[in-house]
Amino acid sequence: GLVAISLAFFVMFSFMFTQMLHFQLVRGHTALEAAIRFLPLPLGLMPAAANSDKFVAKFGSNNVVATGLTLITAGMLLFTTVEIDTDYVRIALTFFLLGLGMGLTMAPSTTLVMESIPEDKAGVGSATNDASREVGGALGIAIGGSVLNEYYQRNLVVPEGLEAQSAVLTESFPAAIQIGLEMGNMELIANARLAFMDGMVASAMVSAGIALMTAILVKLYMPGKTE
Repeated sequence: GLVAISLAFFVMFSFMFTQMLHFQLVRGHTALEAAIRFLPLPLGLMPAAANSDKFVAKFGSNNVVATGLTLITAGMLLFTTVEIDTDYVRIALTFFLLGLGMGLTMAPSTTLVMESIPEDKAGVGSATNDASREVGGALGIAIGGSVLNEYYQRNLVVPEGLEAQSAVLTESFPAAIQIGLEMGNMELIANARLAFMDGMVASAMVSAGIALMTAILVKLYMPGKTE
């Protein structure tokens, strides 16, 4: 249960971290507009979590959580098809699938964790459950961000005449966009956005692989029914 929770939060935080940059610096939205575009995630998460106990009673915890992680995988794989000019509908569907998957993963996994601990240790169980989420989220941001940055640095094409600033441009995507805007260099802005998209796709692929691996482990080793 803890592994499923931790790795689900790994994927979610990694994706949300990259999406704030994507919406604001690639698509040009304000912070508020970017936040609004996250709404499909809770719209999927809330009904899935609210009804997860019914699904567990019918299909077993392992099947429900594995299904949730598979939906997360599907969402991440769908996002790998997103390009700079892709309409928001496909991105919204990615968020919705991620929300559905998180809803089906979190509630049953948390229930299993709490039911596996004696009643007098409930506080310890709750703290451990919370810690697993925080660790997963922190690792997601760190690893997802590292993958994104590696691909960005590798794929950024610095326009002719800006070689002297290449270190700054490859080090920071926001800095590259800011410099491009200040100089009116649309080629730099376009190249930086393309390199960033390459990094986002790579990060999503890593998340998809982790979610799929976790789904398989859950299916094989998580208890099928809660007592």
